[in-house]
Amino acid sequence: MADKRYRVLGASQLVDDKERETPTSLLLLYSYTDEQTYRVWLAGEGGDLRVQDVEEVDQQPPASDEELDHAIEIARGAGDVAPHLADGYEATALLTSSVEPGDQHYGHRRVVVGFGPPEERLPRVRVLVDLATEEVLAVDTSSDRLQEGQR
Repeated sequence: MADKRYRVLGASQLVDDKERETPTSLLLLYSYTDEQTYRVWLAGEGGDLRVQDVEEVDQQPPASDEELDHAIEIARGAGDVAPHLADGYEATALLTSSVEPGDQHYGHRRVVVGFGPPEERLPRVRVLVDLATEEVLAVDTSSDRLQEGQR
C-alpha cells in the first residue's frame, strides 16, 4: 500500500470470539488508486501488531468523517463555488450511489456536498466531488437536480 493513495475508514478490535487466542484488530481501508476496499486483519497487541491477512471487499463502505471533511474542503476551494457561499452557510455531505459500469467515474467514491443556511432543509448550493480524482464534477446553484457536466 506504500505507493497507493488510500484512507483508513475504520478500525476495531475483535476480542469476543471464543476461538481467538489473542486479540485481533481489523482495519477497513479504501484505496483510491485501486478503487478497492480492503479489510486488513492485524494480530498482536499494543505496538506489536503485524498484518495477518488482507482481504479485498466488493462493496463501498460508508464514508468516514475524514472523507466527508475532505470533500467539503475540495468543494469550498472550487473557484466557481466560493462566490455562491454566504457567511453562515453550513456544509453537509453524503456519499452518493455509484454510477453504471463503463462510466468514467464507476467505482469512484463521490460525495454530494450541500451548502446553505442552517435553518433551511435544502441546500442552496450543491457540489458533486470525486474523492478518487479530488475534483469537483458539478456545481448546482439552482433548484434543479444536480447534473454532471453543469460546470
